[in-house]
Amino acid sequence: MSLRLFVFAIFITLIGLTTVGLCADSSSPDQIMLADIPFSYGEEKFVERVLAHSKGREPVGLVLSGGSARAFAHIGVLKKMEELGIVPDFIITNSMGSIVGLLYGAGFSPDQISEIIQSTDIGELFKVTFPLEGGIIDVGKFSGLLHNYTGDLDLSELPVPVMVLCEDLKTKRQVRIAEGDFITVMQAAYALPVYFNPVEFGEHLLIDGGITNLVPLDAAYEYTDTVIASTAFYQNPKLDLRNPVTNINVALDIGKSRTGVTQIKKYNPVLIRCNVESFSFMEFGSLPEISSAGYQSAAEMSSELLSLESGGMSPELEAVREAYGIRIKKAEAAYRRLESIPVLNPSLLFTGELNYNPAVRSSRYLIEDIHLTGGFDFSYGYFNAGIFAGGGFQAGGAGGLYPVFDTRVSYDPADSVRLDASYSIKMNPASVDFSNPANPDLFFSSSNAYAGIIYVPVAVEKFCIEMLGSGEASFAGLTGTADSVITAQLKMAAGSNPGSEENYTADLFLGGQISNYSSEFNLDNISWFADLDFKLPVPGTAGILRWDSRGFTRMPVTGDTVRYYLRDGMRTSVTEAEAQNISFVSTALIANLYLFRPAFAEVIMLKEVELGLFGDFGWLGQTAWSTGLSLSADLSLIGLKPLRFDSFAAWDSLSSGFIWGISLTP
Repeated sequence: MSLRLFVFAIFITLIGLTTVGLCADSSSPDQIMLADIPFSYGEEKFVERVLAHSKGREPVGLVLSGGSARAFAHIGVLKKMEELGIVPDFIITNSMGSIVGLLYGAGFSPDQISEIIQSTDIGELFKVTFPLEGGIIDVGKFSGLLHNYTGDLDLSELPVPVMVLCEDLKTKRQVRIAEGDFITVMQAAYALPVYFNPVEFGEHLLIDGGITNLVPLDAAYEYTDTVIASTAFYQNPKLDLRNPVTNINVALDIGKSRTGVTQIKKYNPVLIRCNVESFSFMEFGSLPEISSAGYQSAAEMSSELLSLESGGMSPELEAVREAYGIRIKKAEAAYRRLESIPVLNPSLLFTGELNYNPAVRSSRYLIEDIHLTGGFDFSYGYFNAGIFAGGGFQAGGAGGLYPVFDTRVSYDPADSVRLDASYSIKMNPASVDFSNPANPDLFFSSSNAYAGIIYVPVAVEKFCIEMLGSGEASFAGLTGTADSVITAQLKMAAGSNPGSEENYTADLFLGGQISNYSSEFNLDNISWFADLDFKLPVPGTAGILRWDSRGFTRMPVTGDTVRYYLRDGMRTSVTEAEAQNISFVSTALIANLYLFRPAFAEVIMLKEVELGLFGDFGWLGQTAWSTGLSLSADLSLIGLKPLRFDSFAAWDSLSSGFIWGISLTP
C-alpha cells in the first residue's frame, strides 16, 4: 500500500469532522483568506475506494486535462493505455476532460465512449441562448444524450474512482467532488464562463476548474507518487492574435496553461502531450482525428507506461462494460429513429431562430418565406414549444422585410413517433386593407397553420422507413380564403455508415396529396408523387468527387392539373406553376473540399464545403432547363449546430438569362 495514501486515509479519518465544519463555513466574513483551501466532497470514501482498487500496491493516478474539444484526445490515450495493460486506480480531471474521465470511470470502454460521443454531431446538441443564467449555450440535450447511456449514477459508486475539480464563484475556492449526481457534476466540470451556465451544487455556484489550472497534478499527488498526465494544450501558430475575440480566448488560456506547465515541471509525471494543440477549442466536427492523435501520442510513451505497475482490467469492470454494450445498442436504436433526446430538467430559453421554410423536401409546401426571429423556447422531456417574433421576407420574391410571429410545438410520445404543429402570422404593410376598421384581419396579410405526424417503424444501421402525414393551410389574413394541402408519404432511405469512405446514400419518397386552392374543401385535386435521389462516390477519387442524381414527378389522380411548389427544388426561375404533370431530373458532379475549413476568429467556422457542376431538365407546363455551378457549406457558430448554406448560379432557359439562389437551412 502507498505509505502516502495510508497516512492520508488516517488523517482524513481523524479530522473528518473538522474538515466538514471548515467546508461548510462558506459564510466566513474573511472568506477571501480561505481561497487557497479547497472544499472536498466524498474524499474519505474516495480514498477508501482507491486503496481497494490498488490492492496494496502504489496506486496509478491519471490526470486528464481540460482543453475543450481537444480533450477528447483522452479517448485515444485510454485506448492505448488499455492495450498496454494499464487501467488507472483513480482519475483526477476538470473541464472537458471530465466528460471522458467520468464516462471511463462509470465503466465505459474507450471504444464505447467514442461510440457515444460520435453517435451524433455534438455541436448540434448545444443551443445558443441569451445569457439569462450566465451562459450563452444551453446543454440540456447534451446532458440528456449522456443520461440515455448512463442512467442515474453517483460519483461515489463508479467502478473507477473519479474526482472532478471545479471552482466556486461564491467563495473563490476550489471544489473537489467525488460524490454526487453524475450528470450535474459533469455539467459543472465543463461550465466555462460566458459559454455555459454556472451550476448549483449544494451552496456552491460552480464553474469549470480548468480556468485556474489546466493540468491539476497537485490534487493527484496527494494520493500517490505514480501519476500519468494526458494534456490537450492550445498552441495554434496560425491564429490572428490581433483579432479581439481570439485575443480574449488566448488571454484566458495563458494563466491556466502556465499553472499546468509549472506543475508538470514540479512533479514530472509520465507525460502524454497529445498532438492536438492546433485544433480549435470548439472543433467538435474533428473528434475522430482528435482521438486518433491522442492514441498516437500515447503510443510514443509506451516504454514509460509499461514501466508502471498496474492492476489491469478487472472481471468486474469487464462485466460492467458488457452491460453497457447492451444499453448502448438500445439507446442508439432509439435515437436512430427520430434523433430524439430528452431534456432532463425544465428549460426556458430566450433564443433566436432562422427558418427557411421552402427548403428542398421540407414537409412545408405553402410557406415561401425566410424567418429570422427571437423569442422563448421551452423544453422538458420529449416536449418542446416556442413563441417567436421577428422579420421575414419571401424567398424568390421582390417584397421587402415584414414582421412575423411564429409559434410551434412538438412532442415525441414514443421512440418512433413525433407530433408537431406550428402557426405563423405575417404582416405586409403594402397589402394591409384599412378600408374596414372592424376587419380582424386588418393588420395581418396572411397566416399559415401546419400539423404533422412522423412514424418511423424501421431504423437499422444502413436503412430506415419513415411515414409522414401532414396538413397545411395558408389564409388571407387570419380567417380569409384558405389554400391547403394534405400529404401522406412513405420514405425509404439507405446509406453507408456516416463518415465511411463508401459515402453513398439513396432516398425514395412515394406519396399522395390533396390540394385545394379555396376555402371550400373537396377531393377534386388528388395527386401522387415520386422522388428518388442517390449519391455515389466517383471511383478512384478517395471520396473527393461524387455524383448526385435526382428524379421527381407529380401526376394527377383527379383534376386536370397538379402544382409545382418552390420546395420541390428544381433550380429555375419558376417559383410556382400548375400543369398536367410536373417532372424533372437533376444531375451534378460534386467536389468535396474537405481540407478547406476556414474559421474566423474561431467563432464562425465553415466545413463540408462542396462545389458542384449541375444540370436540371424538366417539364413545368413547358420545357425548362438550367445549368450552372453550386456552392454549399455548413456554417457553424463556435462549433454548434450548423446552418446549411446552399447557393447556385445558372443559365435558365425560361428567362433566357442568368439566375441565382441562396438558402440557409437549419
